[in-house]
Amino acid sequence: MTSSYNSSGKAVAQADCQAKLSPSGFSPTGNDVLFASLLALISTLLAYRFGVGNQVEQLPIIFRQLDPAYLGNDFFVVSSAEFGPRLYFAKMLAWLCQFMPLAWVYLALTFLTDLALVAVTQWAARCIVGAGRLGAAIASVLVLGLTSFHLGEATQIRYEVFQPASLAIPGALFAVGLGLRGRPVAAALVAAMASLPHPLYGAEGGAVALASAFFVLLFAPAGDSTPVIQSFRDWRALAWRSAFLQTTAGAVILGGALAWFWWWPYRNVNLGTELSTAEFFNILARFRAPHHYLPGHFPLQDYVTAVLFLAIAGISFEHWSRAVSPRRAFLFLLPALVTILACFAGVVFSEVWPVRAVLTLQPFRLLSILKWEGYLLLGWLFACYWRNPPVAHARFYTAMSLLSGGVTHPVISFVVLAIIRLKHRLSAFLPDILLLAGVCLLSGFLWLVFGKPEEQLYLLVAFSFLVLFMSRFRVTAILLASGVLLLVVFTGRPGLPIAPVFTLSDQQDLMTQTARAAARVTPADALFVTPPQFGLLRIQGRRALVVDFKAIPFQDGAMLEWRQRMRAVYGNVEGGGFKAARAFDVAYHQITDAHLLELATFYGASHALLYVDTVSQLPELYANEKYKIVQLQE
Repeated sequence: MTSSYNSSGKAVAQADCQAKLSPSGFSPTGNDVLFASLLALISTLLAYRFGVGNQVEQLPIIFRQLDPAYLGNDFFVVSSAEFGPRLYFAKMLAWLCQFMPLAWVYLALTFLTDLALVAVTQWAARCIVGAGRLGAAIASVLVLGLTSFHLGEATQIRYEVFQPASLAIPGALFAVGLGLRGRPVAAALVAAMASLPHPLYGAEGGAVALASAFFVLLFAPAGDSTPVIQSFRDWRALAWRSAFLQTTAGAVILGGALAWFWWWPYRNVNLGTELSTAEFFNILARFRAPHHYLPGHFPLQDYVTAVLFLAIAGISFEHWSRAVSPRRAFLFLLPALVTILACFAGVVFSEVWPVRAVLTLQPFRLLSILKWEGYLLLGWLFACYWRNPPVAHARFYTAMSLLSGGVTHPVISFVVLAIIRLKHRLSAFLPDILLLAGVCLLSGFLWLVFGKPEEQLYLLVAFSFLVLFMSRFRVTAILLASGVLLLVVFTGRPGLPIAPVFTLSDQQDLMTQTARAAARVTPADALFVTPPQFGLLRIQGRRALVVDFKAIPFQDGAMLEWRQRMRAVYGNVEGGGFKAARAFDVAYHQITDAHLLELATFYGASHALLYVDTVSQLPELYANEKYKIVQLQE
């Protein structure tokens, strides 16, 4: 390998840093399949979780599919069983339960979706970016292990807890990749299938894919190596017509699927109960989830990390674009440009002029596509730095960036790329030892303050495995991966941050203990008033709730009823989202017996789950150090 540098210290793309397009596709070898399988297994088993997070509101819908009598007096469960965005997901998992228990269905699907993410990333890195095996492998580790920025709280490529989006995202990304390959019909079919577990990812990924495919076909009708336009007549006769017809066909396929599976059933459920845009905005966007819908409510830290991520992606793109043709670089940018335009529309049509269709689509989810493209470019660039270091200690800096997790990654990676890019200038007044020490201290501080133990563990194991696997120590790498997985699975204790939770019985915290106690001391048809975020009672105690903050139905009439129940049970508070949830919880500590008895009369509640410090004279059935269960009526 050779390398040359210009006077500014930038590496000229040569040898391993050439981005070689694979027009015929990527044919994985046995080693590629083995690497992908072990990497997916590592990401699946390290800190695997079941029955927590968003699964608390999704599992009851699946239980209802398995048992039509499950919680027949629970407002949320009954409403969601009619129709909603998780219905096809619930039906599919309920069908799979014919072959194995639900907990194992979740575990198997987590592994399969992780494997799908690795496969899609490897394919895109090789066939679209032109990375080698090392670059594709690094990109795969980043995709599975990094959460990075959280702008809109729905930009993850891989969710820590398996959910409907986990099934949809690999398909949405594959559709985008097919769009970049100029295959709109195939992209539309894949996006249509991805819309079944989660309609938003399928619709949005498909739209980005079709927009990208149109321009790819327009500017490269016969392949990347052909002239862009032979003549104006050729452009009219070939490029425009082909791009328009193929993209229109894809749009008809995707639009028809979305209308058949989602729009028409949703319309029928909502007939006569439609919310106005103002009501929809106030309930879902302003009150329930401003952290998803309203950019003005996104934390400043998320904007900072998002900007830093864009900066490191931009630096990677600048290096990569010098190794490819200008046209190829422009076409690769198309999904990112569409995403940025969609996010701009999300700001205008949510904060300034609310439009229900835009609010429903949650455009900031599209940032997962931008993040994916950034990881593909970072994988290519870091492989170049590792194979062909442009400056002294470049491998050390690369390793520090790769081992930084969560929101620390954009910060450390930006610092690392800036040092590598400006090393010749920085060295004039800062010796290497100070630069190295500074990066170590910054990394250590950020890891201590913002790091996640499970994410850091995954990155450490995954990159150790990658380095060994890509070298002549492949057997050692397999033994390392196997040993770590066995250690975590068989020695991890429930409750530890890195201990996997495979079944509901693995959970042992106070909330879980209280929910299980409710199943022992109350009848099966009990209806509970609970703290605003105690949906766990539905799955651990199998008891119905009057209402809770997290589990919101998405039919218009049910959404309005949910808001009314929230007011009736918890009162009115300022703000929305996490702030409102905390305020409701504070207020619930002071709930009175008179209010509880009113709820018993109006909603038929038979029991209440209270905090132990809440003053109550009602008959007590169970108590621990934090919660107690009281009876409201016989």
